[in-house]
Amino acid sequence: MIITTKTDQRKDQIKDSWSRFHAEKQAIYKKQIIQGCFIAIGLFLFPFIVLLLMTGKVYAAALTDVKFGRYQIADSQWNVNACLNTTTCQIYSKNPGTAYKIPWTSGQVQWAAGDYVKFELSGNASFPYTAKQYTSAGVAKATLGNGKIVNMGPDYFFFVGSDNDTGQLFSGSSGMNNSSGVTWTGTRNPTIAQADNYANASYSTEPLAPGQTAAPPPAGPTIEGGTITQTNAPANQTFTSGGSSSAGPTTAQTTRYNEWNNGIQATDNYLYIDQVSGNYNTVNITQSGTKNTMELGINGNSNTVNATQTGANYLNALVQGNTNAVTSLQTNTSGTHYQETKIMSGNNNTINVTQKDNGNSLMFNTVTGSNNSISAVQEGAGNHYLENKLTGNGNSVLANQSGSTANKANIDLTNAGGAASVDLQQTGGKSFTIIQSCTNPAGCNTVIRQ
Repeated sequence: MIITTKTDQRKDQIKDSWSRFHAEKQAIYKKQIIQGCFIAIGLFLFPFIVLLLMTGKVYAAALTDVKFGRYQIADSQWNVNACLNTTTCQIYSKNPGTAYKIPWTSGQVQWAAGDYVKFELSGNASFPYTAKQYTSAGVAKATLGNGKIVNMGPDYFFFVGSDNDTGQLFSGSSGMNNSSGVTWTGTRNPTIAQADNYANASYSTEPLAPGQTAAPPPAGPTIEGGTITQTNAPANQTFTSGGSSSAGPTTAQTTRYNEWNNGIQATDNYLYIDQVSGNYNTVNITQSGTKNTMELGINGNSNTVNATQTGANYLNALVQGNTNAVTSLQTNTSGTHYQETKIMSGNNNTINVTQKDNGNSLMFNTVTGSNNSISAVQEGAGNHYLENKLTGNGNSVLANQSGSTANKANIDLTNAGGAASVDLQQTGGKSFTIIQSCTNPAGCNTVIRQ
């Protein structure tokens, strides 16, 4: 038997009281420490949260990340031939906020506040996207149907349903607020990778209200010309430059230009077509004026070449592979335009070139692979030079050189695991060289503004 005195009981009571006191204090200290950590984290993240709320836009990694608000979709009157058969899509007029299910006979989309549309991959190669409507809470509301993108640019794309009859305009970077038409130069029948590249470059993941535009992407480094070589290019980057690089024609290119320019009589036009093999080739040629030369080599099926030359122009186009298209417009009243375009292999490549005004412009395009696109314009009185080399699949170049002072650019893109894209604008007296190998599966997008 254990005998406990009152003194012992009092000691135990005091001991228990101190134990409870220390336990409560430790709990309070832990709570204060945790609260302090949350406050510190909150203070650290507060500027970034404020910045995010101010812009409210996060750029998409893929087209399927984009939430299209009601006024980012419009029933439209469109130029069917331009949008389906050229890289320049023309929308005559649009009705923002009005969208149709597929087929359109199923009726219009019924909108509630905050609703948006997202795309999913359908697994169907012919119509790779399924459009679905969601509530503001992200709950699936309706399936609009399957379809494909027939023409896509940095801001807009045209989506045609699996009925091949229901067509609608989408904007990834702005909420449309008027009925005026729009025109863009982009990519015909883009692959999923190409569509993701466009979305990653400028499309907003958050729905946009009428008149609202996506915030511009973060600016990249400022450089002074030079040659940029990247073996593992980032997903997004922007270059601006006021300096010069060594971009310009090679000795062999200059020799070929001089041989043509000095060897042809000013009063003559020449046309050479070498159709080695293939069926269903379509060639539309218009030459007016004098001193025009066109040399065409075609090998493969369903190739299309459209060329218009006015005066003192040279075009050498080699088209190999299936379902490739080359469209060239060259106009001149003084000076010369010289172009060499070669699709060495692959299918579904598109090259759209415009050389105009009275400068002496040189352009060289070489494509090896499939589903590549080049859309290039040289304009103004400057003696512009542009060379594009695309290797692999799904690469794209959108280039514009303008002004009365010579612009020069060398662009060399290789798909080494991901498609690469370059958006180049030069406005006078600038030069740039980029040699890029893209290993990012989501693609690499480069914007150059000079």
